[in-house]
Amino acid sequence: MIQRIQSVFLTLVLVCIILMFLFPVAVYTFDLGGETMEAELNLIPHKDTADISQEGFINTIYLPIAAIVLGILTIAIIFLYQNRILQIRLIAVAVLINIAYIALLFFLAADDFATVLQENFKTSVFTQYSIGSYIPLVTIFLFILAQNAIKKDEKKVRSADRLR
Repeated sequence: MIQRIQSVFLTLVLVCIILMFLFPVAVYTFDLGGETMEAELNLIPHKDTADISQEGFINTIYLPIAAIVLGILTIAIIFLYQNRILQIRLIAVAVLINIAYIALLFFLAADDFATVLQENFKTSVFTQYSIGSYIPLVTIFLFILAQNAIKKDEKKVRSADRLR
């Protein structure tokens, strides 16, 4: 049934994915001629930061693509409520994609963007991770909660089938 608790968890995952597009991933602070400047790394580039470096955005194009794939996969998981085994497997795939997203986010995208800023402005850059970088951790937790709820449902159905 679509009104199960796992649907609530999966809907919260969708909300988190939408929030990933709204909040910046990281904020970079650097000194430019005695003036402190800030640049943000967002999943969707803004006009004011696009002038700083096009190279940094080209290196991070895979982040919004991975987030969109996660959102589409989550919607598919929600509507596959009649096939619980497939739901469990797709949630495992979504968790793996989410872990890969986090690895790309922290190890490649944020560092690449900081490197591009350092090369362009010839100054040191201080990186501060924002809420947009921690939301994927919450989605993994919600995916695991949904998977556990689906496993409980499957266990109940199998025990009811044995009684017949």
